[in-house]
Amino acid sequence: MSPSAAPSRRALLRAAVATGLAASGLVALTACAPGPGSWSDLRVQPLDGDPAPPPREPDADELARRAAVEAVSGVLAAARAATAPADRPDLAALLAALVAAQQEQLAALEPSGSPAGSDASGAPAATATLDALPAALTAAAATARGLLPGVSGGEARLLACLAAGDGTAATALASALGQPVPPPPAGWAALGGTGPVEDVEAEALATALDRERAAVYGYGVAAARLDGAARERALEHLGAHDRAAEALAARLTGSGREAPAGAPGWALPFPVTDQASALALGVAVEESAAAAAADLVAVAGAGDREGAAALLDERARRATAWRAEAGRGAELVALPGLSGR
Repeated sequence: MSPSAAPSRRALLRAAVATGLAASGLVALTACAPGPGSWSDLRVQPLDGDPAPPPREPDADELARRAAVEAVSGVLAAARAATAPADRPDLAALLAALVAAQQEQLAALEPSGSPAGSDASGAPAATATLDALPAALTAAAATARGLLPGVSGGEARLLACLAAGDGTAATALASALGQPVPPPPAGWAALGGTGPVEDVEAEALATALDRERAAVYGYGVAAARLDGAARERALEHLGAHDRAAEALAARLTGSGREAPAGAPGWALPFPVTDQASALALGVAVEESAAAAAADLVAVAGAGDREGAAALLDERARRATAWRAEAGRGAELVALPGLSGR
């Protein structure tokens, strides 16, 4: 090779640089290729932020509460708009009690204090009248009862107690206004379930059975201190509780469980020495039986839930009648079986 054909040092350097640049470019291109964990996985956040997640579909309990809140809010608006005649302080007291009871119901339905629970705008105030309130209460009670089949146990208890409260308030107002007293719900019967029951329902059935037997005993004591129509009513209620006890015992034995034996006697909540304390005992035994029925609603199977709610409603109505007999007609219980517990 002649000296003129050999590459110069400058030419060799240029070739080395070109080769290095080509190699580094290949590496850069390779690094930019998409792959797991590469920059191509990053996303650009929208200028107005991430979109809101899709709304959650309400479940059966939530839908039932919404319907109940709407019904109670309408009654509350009507009660606030209605006025009692100046010569009827008893009606004014009932109206005040009704407003308080409906507010308690809303607080139970909306414990978080949401606007749905605090805004009682369901009924037009301009058209609300005192005479229309019993019908409005009866309709609200029917709404709550109609929601019972599709909800969970705890929700069913709340709705059953709400229905009983509205039903007894309708009775109290209708009586004070001289209107026909709304009848108990049509078609309701005793416990209708058959076959085995879960342990929790068996326990509730046994408790309700004990409360019914205690009511039989209590009415026997009360009847001895009452006379006239009050005594006859006490004896009538005694028989009704005795029949309910038999039905509860039969439901237990029919499910393969053993019905507990009755006690020889029950401790009274207070001494019963005269007519006033006998009337108070009538209220007390019905409230106790109503509480047991409410707890039964919460755990009863599908076949027994309506019957348990009917037991609750009937006992709430009797307690209301005894309060009226004792001169306590202006007292309304928002949620019989739950209020005060």
